[in-house]
Amino acid sequence: PLPDDSLSIASIIQLQNDLYPEIQVRFDRTSNDTIFVSIPNSTYLTQQTGSSGPEGYFAELTYNLTELKNISYVDIKFKKGDHAEPATFSRTDFITRR
Repeated sequence: PLPDDSLSIASIIQLQNDLYPEIQVRFDRTSNDTIFVSIPNSTYLTQQTGSSGPEGYFAELTYNLTELKNISYVDIKFKKGDHAEPATFSRTDFITRR
């Protein structure tokens, strides 16, 4: 576990980009409880990772960025593809109901 004060937007974005070099996410801005990011080249994410690939990626990105203090939502902008489209996510979007 990392101490809360070691988390920053830059470190989380860098970690995400290091883990997924084909999907480079870029920080745009924050507003209130939302962080806005974009994926300038989304072809790999939306066309080559199947249906579940984008959902897994969005869940991981959302959970990582909502670890930041006062951030509850992640707005992700990119060019819509066959398997994903831009949206705003919170952790509750990825809760599995049985």
